[in-house]
Amino acid sequence: MGNFIKNRKFLKFATLLAFSYTICAATMHSFAKPINFSCADNLSIDARDSSVSGDGSEIKVSTKSSGWNRAVTLGSGSLAAEKTYVVKFSYLLPPQNDFVDRFVYLCVRKKGDPDGASDYVHERLYASKNWQEAEVSFSTDKQAEKYEVRLDVFGKTQVKIKDFSLEQKNPLEFYPITKNLNAEKAHLENLPTGAKEFSVDLPAPKKEIVVKAEDFGLDATAEDCATKLNAALSHCKKIGASKLVIPKGSYKIFEEKTVLVDGLKDFTIEGNGATLVYRKRKARNMEVRNCQRIEIRNLNFDWD
Repeated sequence: MGNFIKNRKFLKFATLLAFSYTICAATMHSFAKPINFSCADNLSIDARDSSVSGDGSEIKVSTKSSGWNRAVTLGSGSLAAEKTYVVKFSYLLPPQNDFVDRFVYLCVRKKGDPDGASDYVHERLYASKNWQEAEVSFSTDKQAEKYEVRLDVFGKTQVKIKDFSLEQKNPLEFYPITKNLNAEKAHLENLPTGAKEFSVDLPAPKKEIVVKAEDFGLDATAEDCATKLNAALSHCKKIGASKLVIPKGSYKIFEEKTVLVDGLKDFTIEGNGATLVYRKRKARNMEVRNCQRIEIRNLNFDWD
């Protein structure tokens, strides 16, 4: 009888141990609920200047470098082999309107890889006035335990990140199209059928106010033509111009800046067959945002 009681106690202990291990294993490979930045296992906050909210759901990071800044890392050992995951979080990265690139960079990278050649996925998330939601899916291979999930920040800025989660998901199901396919069973009854008909309105300025890019120093011999074009575009916005004219020719953009077309209405950029020649690695070539009825025509892009 005594041995029976001892054996039952042992079985209960073994069951509890196995149950605890199962929970730990599940926690190791999936954070379905948002991660607590204050105390999550295997999570490191790499930013020197950072603060975490009282409930641990949000982190604020201030970066000092105009280049790459490490922010948050979910360390190696967090991912299981040959699984599909989705990373979700919200971020607030206010624009600064100084034509300098800044973005949050999500990557899933093998630990020790300096250039990202091993990445499962990498995604740039750019500035916005309001909170933005990010959702990125990826699949792992047999080396998954060597990989980290990283949030980096490019540029000198402040960013808030909240509700960060990592969750396993079912891989996409494939249904071959056959005559006997049961649409209801395959969940195909509500497939999208494409966009509805729409029209695109061309610029309709009330006044014809023309600005010449060459008046702002645009020249074929200069290598900072992004700065000069941005100065011309800023002036167009200020005076309510209807057109910016770029003379035909080749113009070098060798600086890490984006040509920013921002906040213009009923506006045309006339390129006259000009070519913008880019030699850079980080900044975007051209960004159009917060505009209404604009046209960019007769303008070519090339890379050196």
